[in-house]
Amino acid sequence: MKKLLLFTIILIALYGCHTSAGVSRALETWNGSNKSQVIAIHGAPSSIYDVGDGSHIVIFFVKKCKIQFFVDRNNIITGSTWDGCYKASTIKNWSNPNPKRYEQN
Repeated sequence: MKKLLLFTIILIALYGCHTSAGVSRALETWNGSNKSQVIAIHGAPSSIYDVGDGSHIVIFFVKKCKIQFFVDRNNIITGSTWDGCYKASTIKNWSNPNPKRYEQN
């Protein structure tokens, strides 16, 4: 019985690590892209927070999952965070389908 409990705990821990790494990888595909690309694919964000120096944070809520993209003053995504994305199915469609980086003229 103890072996089964230990196995279950290890399995849950490994699943959690796999899910969080997958979410981070999916969101990182947007780094270097124009924010208009993520909006074109996923629709209007739940909110946009102006940081004050021309940069802003674009926030999406998907079920219980909060996804934030950090956007510089040129509208380029520079990073992201997430919270509450505990099911891989919630975030699986958030990878950039065209991860070609935005090129400024």
